[in-house]
Amino acid sequence: MPWPVYVLAGFYAFGRINELVFAFYSDALDRLEGKKLRIEIRKSERIVLLGIGYIETIVQFGLVHLAAQALSPHRAYSHPLRDAFDATYFSVMTITTTGFGDFAPDSLLPRLVTMYEAVIGIVFLALALGSYLSFTVKPDDTGVGK
Repeated sequence: MPWPVYVLAGFYAFGRINELVFAFYSDALDRLEGKKLRIEIRKSERIVLLGIGYIETIVQFGLVHLAAQALSPHRAYSHPLRDAFDATYFSVMTITTTGFGDFAPDSLLPRLVTMYEAVIGIVFLALALGSYLSFTVKPDDTGVGK
């Protein structure tokens, strides 16, 4: 694919990642502050949405990594990301903090993207754990909202 396509897709993906993180973070804060929820959904649906958002974030970061590689004037990664599969694989290894080391960022932009992804992975984990624990606190809870 031509590099401008990767760059455009990467910019879109970066915006979508931030939108997802902001939405889940705002929802968690609203629940902590006891505010009325904007959308009434069951607890199980809330956790499913968080899981889907996590998977979407992994794929979106794959696109961002391809864009970072296209925008880097020098070698971006220790081994070039050949396709979307390589980029998604690297994204999974980064967001889960597994990091096998077969791919590593070698220039500034890919390093910044990788650091951001690692932080977002921890934020999603905290939000998921917080959501789950908030549902197990009250035995008289009806299952809607909170």
